[in-house]
Amino acid sequence: MNVRNNVLASMVIVLAACAQLPGKSPALAEPAKPAKPVEVAKTPDLPKIDLSSQILYEFLLAEVAGQRGNLGLASDAYLDLAKITRDPRLAKRATEVGLYSRRLPQAFEAAKLWNELEPDADTPRQTVVALLVSAGKLEQARPLLVQMIASDAGSRMQVFLYLGNLLIKHTDKAAALVFIKDLAQTYPAVPEAHFAVAQVAGSAEQMDVALAEVREAGRLSPEWEVAALFQGQLLQHISSAQAIEFYKTYLKRNDRAREVRLAYARLLVSEKNYTVAREEFKQLLQTFPDQADVVFAVGLLSLQLDEYDAAEAYLKQALALQYKDENVVYLYLGQLNEERKKFDEAARWYGSVGASEQYLPAQMRIAGMLAKQGKLDDARQYLQQVAVQSNQQRVQLVQAEAQLLREVKKYQTA
Repeated sequence: MNVRNNVLASMVIVLAACAQLPGKSPALAEPAKPAKPVEVAKTPDLPKIDLSSQILYEFLLAEVAGQRGNLGLASDAYLDLAKITRDPRLAKRATEVGLYSRRLPQAFEAAKLWNELEPDADTPRQTVVALLVSAGKLEQARPLLVQMIASDAGSRMQVFLYLGNLLIKHTDKAAALVFIKDLAQTYPAVPEAHFAVAQVAGSAEQMDVALAEVREAGRLSPEWEVAALFQGQLLQHISSAQAIEFYKTYLKRNDRAREVRLAYARLLVSEKNYTVAREEFKQLLQTFPDQADVVFAVGLLSLQLDEYDAAEAYLKQALALQYKDENVVYLYLGQLNEERKKFDEAARWYGSVGASEQYLPAQMRIAGMLAKQGKLDDARQYLQQVAVQSNQQRVQLVQAEAQLLREVKKYQTA
């Protein structure tokens, strides 16, 4: 396998790594993972409880059952305690254990009690809403949602994002879309409301609606990258050319939009437009001068373009920045030196590859170089002495030896 094919094979891995800079690019059905609405911590009114023998017994039962993995018993015991004491802390604990043990009816009962005991807190209300939506009970969730959306203009945006992420998981996509559109229509000037509709419309494969809504969100908030990313992804499902044109236009207006630039660069790579993709990654390097993933990506793209000197410099820089998988960097440094016919230097880099997925490929490349230099017997002997950890690995080495023989037309021996 030549350098170009190896680079192409690894491009997906590189892009996945770069997608973490600084946040994941949103998926079509789930474009954002916003934080839940932030609530101001305040101490709830706590009941005065006499520590009776029954309460002490129930509490110890719940704790011991939980520690021993009997989450069903722990869930029931905490719920009983919450009902007896009407302590919001115990209602919260009963909700958490119910959710963790997947006992959703008990979790819902505990969450309702928790919300009743802390009516002004966001978290218990959100939990009740989430459980109702996951159970498909949208109309039961409506009053709580209306209350959450109307309560505070500052948290309204986060509520819509939270709701959008809940509804894309709803089994009845059409019903979820009708529901979110109905809630959002009261707030035409809130970009997050349009974005939530776009999310749900996208999950329902109503692309025209999704595009119209996300464009309105972008019009209301031109610098909001999450909306731009989602619009680009929707367009990509229609035409990569349209998505590329959108990203180019957006970046002209928002040249420091790093997540959008990353998405644009990734799309260019998928379209094999490596030259332009590398320039976009170089732009990212101006924002992330010490980011090993981006440096490595530029190095791979330079290698793909046969610019070996630049590729070597970037790959060595990635090593200096402690790129998370140094073995794959060693492998590519070996390959680029092999392409330049610097076989001793290539062997040194291949020999640096340690125990990893790259170890056997590196050993086979060393043997291949020996064969290229007319040292077929040495190459075969080298492959035969490579230490392996399984028969499967030995098979790969035997196949590599057979390939070397085929290349010199020793078919019978092969």
